[in-house]
Amino acid sequence: MITYRSRWLKYVELWFDESCLLDGFDVVYRFRASAPVPGATNEKFHTLVVDLTKTEQDIVSGIHRNTRSKLKRAAAEDNLSYEVMHTPSLDAVGEFVEYYNEFAPSKGVPLLERTHFDSLCASGALVLSRIRNAEHTLVWHAYLHVKSCAVLTHSASLYRG
Repeated sequence: MITYRSRWLKYVELWFDESCLLDGFDVVYRFRASAPVPGATNEKFHTLVVDLTKTEQDIVSGIHRNTRSKLKRAAAEDNLSYEVMHTPSLDAVGEFVEYYNEFAPSKGVPLLERTHFDSLCASGALVLSRIRNAEHTLVWHAYLHVKSCAVLTHSASLYRG
């Protein structure tokens, strides 16, 4: 459960099949529920599902051979590093939002609100990762992690231009 306020409204985000008492909230968002919510606006969502309880070897063996080869080459030859921030600092959140907002116009997607990501961070649900070369961050990813589920919510890359 992630809560935040605007000037006049109190919001709650429920992810996957979380439940809570909804009294006291003006706006309720439910994301990635396993079944439609009666009386609400519902949208279908399709995604790949990876069982993270498997061993690393089993997960990697499920990745297409060509993709595995590219990952090995990137790690060995391209001098890339991968960083995961399970509990990102507010400075890291700021870096991510700034990077994403520089990327967003190139794809015609809306800018991110820093205050919303600060709320996600404060709730403990935000996980950030990035891939860097020796000089620059090439890609940022933002994930929401609630209970035993996680979902990629935002991805940004500036290396193309």
